[in-house]
Amino acid sequence: MTDVESIFVYGSLRTGMPQHSLLAGARFLGETLTLAEFTLFDTGEWPAAITGGKTAITGEVYAVPKDRLVEIDRYERHPSFFRRTQVMLADRRSAWMWIYVAQIQPHWRSLDCGCWQMT
Repeated sequence: MTDVESIFVYGSLRTGMPQHSLLAGARFLGETLTLAEFTLFDTGEWPAAITGGKTAITGEVYAVPKDRLVEIDRYERHPSFFRRTQVMLADRRSAWMWIYVAQIQPHWRSLDCGCWQMT
């Protein structure tokens, strides 16, 4: 059996979103929130979560084969654009989450609700 990792997705990898196919074969573990320690931005095309803040982010948790992380890292442009980081979720599970580490743009809108929808 392949080793698996839990990942937390909050944007274009979620169910019904354009890049969800990258999670083909992954096992859906449920919807949850992060702890309230992030700031979430709407960039106009995708969400960007940064550490620091008081927002709990809404997302989905999946069990993915360990070797799939490399493919997702490539999509997220890890480590220069988003960095894969282990986080604690509100339900006390831990999971990998991709945190934005590049330059924040002044026109990005902060999403205090912690939820992002493609527009």
